[in-house]
Amino acid sequence: MTRAQKRKQTPPTHSLADNGSNYDWPDQPKVVETHITPKDSTELVFIERKKLDRIRKLKNINYESAAFCYIPDKKTIYIKCKDSPSQITPAEFVRELDMFCKHISINELYFIVTKTNDIFVRKLLQEIKHYASTSISRIDNKDDQKVILNDFHLLPTSGHAGIRRMLNNIKKYYFWPCLEKDDAQFVQRCDKCQRNKHSLPIKEPMVIKSTANYAFEKIYLDIVGPLNRDNNNYSYILTLQCELSKFVEAYPLTSKSTVEVAECFVNNLILRYGIPRAIATDRGTEFMSRTMNEVCKLLHINKINSTAYHHQSLGALENSHKHLVSFLRIQCDNHPEMWSKWLPYWCFSFNTSVHSETKFTPYE
Repeated sequence: MTRAQKRKQTPPTHSLADNGSNYDWPDQPKVVETHITPKDSTELVFIERKKLDRIRKLKNINYESAAFCYIPDKKTIYIKCKDSPSQITPAEFVRELDMFCKHISINELYFIVTKTNDIFVRKLLQEIKHYASTSISRIDNKDDQKVILNDFHLLPTSGHAGIRRMLNNIKKYYFWPCLEKDDAQFVQRCDKCQRNKHSLPIKEPMVIKSTANYAFEKIYLDIVGPLNRDNNNYSYILTLQCELSKFVEAYPLTSKSTVEVAECFVNNLILRYGIPRAIATDRGTEFMSRTMNEVCKLLHINKINSTAYHHQSLGALENSHKHLVSFLRIQCDNHPEMWSKWLPYWCFSFNTSVHSETKFTPYE
């Protein structure tokens, strides 16, 4: 088939955020691929900061939001998050694009795929299909807003999430004007968070030197404790985290003997998620022992040990420990002897919250 024949058979591109299309193709997705540029559609394209400043001086922008700007003469919507990393999640990006298009009455968009934006376009299309299949409700009632804020912060499954984490969790299901302001004020007024949490200013952004290629390829292991013995005689916690997805697990231990740690590692990680290629640990005796070395040798696991007195080697897992300790301190305020029962709740709240770096939940 020639390219001209392909063009004739290619249906026109559907809208990225169109809820009422005139086309009736039940077997076609909302977003389709085409070999020609649609005449009546608006292009979605990235823009650099310098070029955007020049356009602003010419006063060609018809409408502008925090993430997009529209130039009717060129029939183009520019994405303004090219130069600096944005804290916006994929779901929030699609929702804001939908609201932006509705405001300027645009029903159809197209995106020219290149080698540099191919991955972005694929993820964008996946998120659009997910957005079309789910409903995000606008909440205008003040009482309902307070209930939502309470549920996404105070419940044990929410884990007293911070401002950014709680905001990303709410935006998956609800939105309303001034949501970010209400979220920040609610967390700042939480007495338990102010008493039991601490935060340090980030002087430099995190730079990823290397990372795994797939989930559970590389696992971080560490021990938290000793803690006060609870009713089940537990005093330590074995924590595990996937380097790529940030998925965490926490298991109570009666001691940090090498046999108990190795047995917990095999029973709870190996038998449930498979054998990782590598594990990274500190230089604790429970990880440096002959037993742990034999387990890794038998399973062909590359065992990596951090530099002594350099906790940054396991920085992602060490950072999650701060969230774990503050969670247990809040939940076990009146019953400290029951802390081991709260570990599954912490794992659930952490793994279902949008991670501040990956912009996805660890479960995803």
